[in-house]
Amino acid sequence: MNSFRRLVTNRWAFQIPAGIFLFALFLRLWGIGGGLPFPANIDEVNNYVLHAAQIPTAGLAPSSMFNPVGYTYACYLLFGLLHGFGAGVTRTFASDPGALILDARLISAIAGAAVAPVVYAAARIAFDRSAAVLAGLLAACAFLPVFYSHISVNDSAAMLPAAVGLLAAIGIYKSGGRHWYLIAGASSGLAAGTKYTGGFVIASALIASLIRIREDGVRRTLVDLALLVIAALGAFLVSNPYAAIDFGRFRNDLATLDGLQSTRYAGEIERSPSAYYAWSLSWGLGWVASFSALGGAILLAVRRPRIATLLIFPPLLLLLLLVGKPLFFARYLLPAYPALCLLAAFAAAELVRLANRHYPSAAKGSAGVLAAVALCGQPLAHSLHLDIVWSQKTTAASSVDWVKANIPTGSQIVVDQYLPPWWPQQGGRPKYTVKPEPFGFLDRGLWAASAGPALIDTARAKGWCWFVVSSYQAGRVANDPTSFPNAIAYYRKLHRQATLVHRDSPLGSSAGGSNDLGGERFSYEWSYDNYPFAYKRPGPVLSIYRLRNCKPKPAANSSAKAG
Repeated sequence: MNSFRRLVTNRWAFQIPAGIFLFALFLRLWGIGGGLPFPANIDEVNNYVLHAAQIPTAGLAPSSMFNPVGYTYACYLLFGLLHGFGAGVTRTFASDPGALILDARLISAIAGAAVAPVVYAAARIAFDRSAAVLAGLLAACAFLPVFYSHISVNDSAAMLPAAVGLLAAIGIYKSGGRHWYLIAGASSGLAAGTKYTGGFVIASALIASLIRIREDGVRRTLVDLALLVIAALGAFLVSNPYAAIDFGRFRNDLATLDGLQSTRYAGEIERSPSAYYAWSLSWGLGWVASFSALGGAILLAVRRPRIATLLIFPPLLLLLLLVGKPLFFARYLLPAYPALCLLAAFAAAELVRLANRHYPSAAKGSAGVLAAVALCGQPLAHSLHLDIVWSQKTTAASSVDWVKANIPTGSQIVVDQYLPPWWPQQGGRPKYTVKPEPFGFLDRGLWAASAGPALIDTARAKGWCWFVVSSYQAGRVANDPTSFPNAIAYYRKLHRQATLVHRDSPLGSSAGGSNDLGGERFSYEWSYDNYPFAYKRPGPVLSIYRLRNCKPKPAANSSAKAG
């Protein structure tokens, strides 16, 4: 209990982490409504908010177990509290889906902000206050956690129990208290029940228990480990109950998920997972922070190899798991960020101590500030830029405004699979008909590849005279044109036979370019999270074309005249 008592009895025990939490929350709440009612990510609708909104009619059983349902259940609980359980949630999703997306984003923001003080507490127990402050600040402003705290997906929510699990593992290492085993187990299970890879943090607790086995004895350690496993399993099943209720389906879905992650996405051109994740840390965490984490790992391994093991080995285990898959995204590494923040802060705090020891007059008071600026300068600048960008009107909203002002009501429009299915609504009734049907939102594959150039002739014959092209689709083709000749033929024919009448670009009004990317190169990371300073607002490049020699025809169920 000594480590816990030292943490809570210090007069600064709550003021500093509370300040860090408020700082982190500010960075996550600013711009949190960006783009709404248009979601920023396919998973905002397809995997979480939609499933939560369907619970009143479809029940608690998930349609698939590719993702654990802990975050979905949390969303439904909040939706019910704010809008009324049952029919209240259903009505809200039908009339204002953006409101539910915003509610779900609040869960991500609050959970993401809470990670920072937990990281502070972990570093305070493991090291000292200087390292704790640096670790907490870095966790608060690191760009990738800030971005995923802005959207309604499970990554940010899973980081919180993963961080608590790391804190508990350090508590086990320091004191061996049984309460730490229970906390470590419960948080690891909850992390896995929110995002499967979040459960890797249990490795830290297992390592800590092995370190203490000589001091605590084999019998007590085995009892404590049994409690840890029971707590982990219980928390996982509470947050993801159908893993037990329908175990056969759970097992089959995990096998299917493993197969899906062995398939690259269209337009994903990166080839080396290890290089990709290293690159992602250079901007997701920051250059200085990443090298500081590496230095901290080496320094800690030399000076304090035991605690180094529980901080270094689990992130490496997660990385080894990830690099074995050809499908990779920066967010997959997010559960390791709390440990990386601790390692980076340890190295920076050691440099501060070294400066204070050798240059006491010059370094007094300034060394710590310089260390904080060095660690947090890059991520904070880009996180603030993200907040500014996400406070602007999205390209989707601007393009829809243009469509409503310039395209006759009742027209049939060919739309790349980007805009959500509710965009044609006005006053609860469809203002336009999206073609071709059935319409899918942000398909993982290439819509244009399946459509092909023949769609242009079909559209002209049926009076579908307007086309909306998204860089989220066209950009994938541009990244790998030899793999998608059908899509290349489709876009080329559209450019020859249609006139560009409007374009909205996230790079600003001055952004041009001769293709549908408006000067942007599509990236599965930066095209969505807007990391580069060149971005002025969120969303894809959207280009609207009018097909020449085409006579518009209204939809069969529309009484509006087409002009």
